Amino acid sequence: MTTKFSEITVTPANWKTGTRSDLLTKDWIISYYFYSDLAPKGKQIRIKGMNRAKTLEEKRNLTKQLVENEKNLLLSGYDPILKKFPNLDYEELSPNTPFIKALELAYDKISASSIHLKQVKQCIARLKPFFERLKYDELKISEVKIWHIKNAFEHAKLTPSVYNKYRSVMMSLFKELIQYGCIEHNPCREISKQKTTVTIRETLSDSKYQIVHDYIEENYPDFFRYFKIFFLSGARTSELMRLQKKDVNLIQQEYKVIIRKGRQYTETIKVILPDAIPYWREILSMCKSENDYLFSKGLVPGKDPIQPYQITKRWYRLIKQSDNIKDEHGNIIKVTEDFYALKHLFLDILDGFKSDPLTPDYIPIPDINLAKTAASHRTDAITKVYTVGKKKRENEVLKQVRLGIGERS
Repeated sequence: MTTKFSEITVTPANWKTGTRSDLLTKDWIISYYFYSDLAPKGKQIRIKGMNRAKTLEEKRNLTKQLVENEKNLLLSGYDPILKKFPNLDYEELSPNTPFIKALELAYDKISASSIHLKQVKQCIARLKPFFERLKYDELKISEVKIWHIKNAFEHAKLTPSVYNKYRSVMMSLFKELIQYGCIEHNPCREISKQKTTVTIRETLSDSKYQIVHDYIEENYPDFFRYFKIFFLSGARTSELMRLQKKDVNLIQQEYKVIIRKGRQYTETIKVILPDAIPYWREILSMCKSENDYLFSKGLVPGKDPIQPYQITKRWYRLIKQSDNIKDEHGNIIKVTEDFYALKHLFLDILDGFKSDPLTPDYIPIPDINLAKTAASHRTDAITKVYTVGKKKRENEVLKQVRLGIGERS
């Protein structure tokens, strides 16, 4: 039997012309009858996704979109009873692939860091219920427009930072889909970013750092070794977790890492500072093979690396939840700063570092950005995010400036 459907109607019938007081509080329903082999006498299909709109104009616009989307789907062969296009191969990307399935297939084809892939997976999972409520999941991928994404974002009530992150993630998925001819234009490109407030990051003070430093050294020697290597490196935990003995040249004070940012992989040589050499020497001496990862289970060398989040969990369990970290007077010191605050502190120290010409080991330092170099940042703007003390140092200098304009003698 060839599938067919009745006229798509909206209740109340005066949804286009009625007044706000008459229509806004009522439940609107889109309905029609669908006929197929499974429903030869017809099955009523009802859609109610427009009732979440807050204004009458929004409700009308959303209703109009839903009616048009449903009609386009039906004309394209969609079966609302089976909730699929029966004749489509769901494992191939094409202009006819259903929206959600296309996103999932695009995710499988993306080559990126594990962190980025996790963000993509979370984004799809978070938005999928809203695409389904709005009936956008029934669209072909080639039919997706900017308003489908924008409406789903708004219904999901995302914070500005998450909104911007998901915009970026969705853009990467559609960029992949364009390459398979699924869609001609990236619908996320024209979605504007939301304004966010950049907060001052919480960092460890010098005195608090020393207390935490001594506590870890005394109680968790393996964690302490990693703590020191990380702090004095400017590297990301994800980079250090992938480090093998063969990547380290202690004589040259260098090690090789692959920096993964999104889809871009860059092999980079990073420096081992003199203060860090004892800790590097210790961990290298524990390796049994050139292929050993420096930080395996227990933060000692082994054949398999551990995931970067293990460091965050360890820091939370051993440091942030601890009541045993105390100052010299026995007062409990609560650590609220994240582990990554160490990187901010280190880069900030580097940014303000000046070699003393009066010391016997004085080395003249050329006019370079030490913090940017240590962290392998591409631009000074990225480094400024980490060197949070720079503004304070600049303010302190400004406090000493005397212009002598209009001063009273």
